Amino acid sequence: MPDSFIENIWYATRERAESISKTIVYDDKGKLLLSEEAIAFEGNKLKLRVERRKIRNMSLVTQKLPIKSYAVSALASLVFWVPLLAIVLFISVILAFVLKNLFVIVGCMGAAILMFPLSILAGMAVGLSMKWVKIDYLDDKGKEESAYFFDGSKLGWGGIFGGTKRLYGAISKKG
Repeated sequence: MPDSFIENIWYATRERAESISKTIVYDDKGKLLLSEEAIAFEGNKLKLRVERRKIRNMSLVTQKLPIKSYAVSALASLVFWVPLLAIVLFISVILAFVLKNLFVIVGCMGAAILMFPLSILAGMAVGLSMKWVKIDYLDDKGKEESAYFFDGSKLGWGGIFGGTKRLYGAISKKG
């Protein structure tokens, strides 16, 4: 019988966490059951039970950034971005003509051009700020495995703003 459970948990396998081409950062969503003997994940698709005596290491880590996915989405967003820049240029030329100020064109275009790399950098910053609880353990056959857990509350923002650190503390103190 579990001593406590935590809802809104995202679970990722080692393969998912270390992939540079993932589009979704988790394999399953569910709840974590904590007891003195084990940590158990009950998800929508799978169940995992890790006996505490088989845990080799537990740490807070970040997953590898999905560089391939960022590159594909950056290229795909250019389809949207190029027409947007044309519209911004058109509007800024009209505003410059009405306001009789050429700096309007420079300001509007500069802001529009900067938004593209800044949006990509913002996505990468969010990815890097997502700390996961990584548990290295031995499975039933003695093979080393890793399980990654994240506080998925508030659509994932709960984990970014300290929920995963609290999750790490809750898992640690039960052992």
